[in-house]
Amino acid sequence: MFINGHILFVNGQPYFEAFVRNNLGEILNTAGRFSEAADHAEAGLEAAVKADNLEQQARANEILAEALFSLQDYDGARKAFKATLTLRDSLNRKEKADEFARLETRYQSREQEALLTRQNLELEKAAYFRRMIVIGSLAVFFLLAILVQFWRQRQKIKEKEVQLAYQLERSEKESLKELDRLKSTFFANISHEFRTPLTLLISPLQEIREGTFKGSLPKYARIMERNARRLLQLVNQLLDLSRLEAGKMQLNLQPGDLMQALRAITGSFESFALIRQITFLVEIPQQQAFVRFDRDKLEKIAANLLSNAFKFTREEGMVSVTANYRDDRLELEVKDNGIGIAKEHLPQLFERFFQHKNAAESDSGEQQGSGIGLALTKELIELHNGRVEVESEPGKGTLFRVVLPFPRIVDEKEPVAHLTAEEPEKIRFEPKKVKDQDPVILIAEDNEDIRLYVRDRLSVKYRVLEAADGASGLKIALREVPDLIISDVIMPEMDGLEFCKAVKTHEQTSHIPVILLTAKAGHQEKLEGLNTGADDYLIKPFDGEELETRIINLLNQREFLRRRYSQMVFQFKPSDIRLPSANEQFLQRTTLAIEENIDDEGFGVEELARAIGMSRHHLHRKLKALIGQTPVIFIRTIRLERALQLLQQQVGNASEVAFMVGFGSLTYFSKCFSEHFGFSPSKVNTP
Repeated sequence: MFINGHILFVNGQPYFEAFVRNNLGEILNTAGRFSEAADHAEAGLEAAVKADNLEQQARANEILAEALFSLQDYDGARKAFKATLTLRDSLNRKEKADEFARLETRYQSREQEALLTRQNLELEKAAYFRRMIVIGSLAVFFLLAILVQFWRQRQKIKEKEVQLAYQLERSEKESLKELDRLKSTFFANISHEFRTPLTLLISPLQEIREGTFKGSLPKYARIMERNARRLLQLVNQLLDLSRLEAGKMQLNLQPGDLMQALRAITGSFESFALIRQITFLVEIPQQQAFVRFDRDKLEKIAANLLSNAFKFTREEGMVSVTANYRDDRLELEVKDNGIGIAKEHLPQLFERFFQHKNAAESDSGEQQGSGIGLALTKELIELHNGRVEVESEPGKGTLFRVVLPFPRIVDEKEPVAHLTAEEPEKIRFEPKKVKDQDPVILIAEDNEDIRLYVRDRLSVKYRVLEAADGASGLKIALREVPDLIISDVIMPEMDGLEFCKAVKTHEQTSHIPVILLTAKAGHQEKLEGLNTGADDYLIKPFDGEELETRIINLLNQREFLRRRYSQMVFQFKPSDIRLPSANEQFLQRTTLAIEENIDDEGFGVEELARAIGMSRHHLHRKLKALIGQTPVIFIRTIRLERALQLLQQQVGNASEVAFMVGFGSLTYFSKCFSEHFGFSPSKVNTP
């Protein structure tokens, strides 16, 4: 019965409950509400068991199998199907037994009747045999039907088993494939982390061995020591992860002042914050908190969180750390206003093989870091039976919140020795005197030691500009128009591939050669870099002498092209120039602007710069880089080439042609014409 939309069953009527439940299950399966159908089928099965009704039990199992298969519970569906077949088989056997029992009863009654009335014996026997034939036929028919149904059910079960096995196999293959991909990405990023410090170890050592070292040995000794320690730190992190995974790492708890230890750890980042021009706020109470804790693991937790915060915070940004000890637990917060992390990446942030794409790098697809630090941090926190939470928003920053249980020590006050950490040293660079006409080279590299090394090698021969990322590098390139650019591939804000593409597609900088530095040594990565327009590709760790040689080769090639273009300008007829891509478009637009104003004596460099939408400085740098001429010389060359055409076509005399091409003075025109062509205007068309 129904009351307020709910089904209520009267006690003692399990068959009726099974019948209703099964009907509801069939209706819900048809409606696609499989979870509810499964619930009603299970209730119907329980009621049918109580009623000892095989028909309703078989029906409930069949409905349950269909619902579970639709819910992708293939094991449960297979069990329900098997139960259905077993019950159907039992039901059929019972029906046959009942039928034969009824026949036997009738046969006995006929025998008794035959004894009483033998005169009807023949008629009764005939009727009996006819009924037997009919019953036998029906029995055979039902038996065949049962066998066919049984075979069909077996086939369905086999098909579903094969389908389930295929799905499980495909799922396992996809899982293994994804694991292989994550491992490949992990080791690729690990190699990147190793190659940068290896560059700063191998290259200076090789130069020292060969006697070609040009820098300050004490300064580079500190750089090499710092990068060797960085390598050791990476190796130790990998070993720590292995020990944690194997369950072999244990806490080494020693008594000490927890807050003093935290002040020592955070203090080691103050000089680094000064170098990066990042505001570093530390809020750690002066109160003492004597507990038993593992100094080494606490340092790794705090240092990894702080390193991560500084790594993804721009210059003039802010990093803060807050610590409080109350209720026998340490509450530590590390916050920054850096690039942030997208919400969908937060659940995987602490996975061992995961490297998130930060907000500034989402277009390029490049990933930062090796994926070790945060994974190790979470493992160490869990080793303390603590917890870590993270909040982040792209463009606004990230907050890590850590809670670690540390019971206070009663009447035991053992002082804590200050933890020492590697303090990055701000190395002052004394610029060498170079000439204004020396080539200008821009270095875009986020690693300060790499920039220092390359800068020291090149500053003897070149004027060197520096940028800490691709975005600032592009601004400098557009402002200064250097003669060559050296760029790392993996950088914050804008990676090297984006930077190279922007340089090569911008009219003001399209002619500048670009050398890409990368730790990724794969063929595909190299092709990707060259496809962006890069002129050369150098893999870390690289040799400093090789870098200088490649710079010289590219500058020589650029000089060769400059002479070639310059000759083409002297030999071409106006509007006939043909140069590649963006450079072609630039010179065509520049030449067209001069031709359209060729009779205007007042059309000079300022007017030309406005006509093509470029500043006078950029126009000068661009023309000097392409054809080795200043804008003044280039405008005069176009005017003189047009004058020669007009004189050869006998459009007018020298005086008339001079005014037609923008020369107000015939004397100055004759002088420039003679210097350019080696003969005076009057000699044109003269045999």
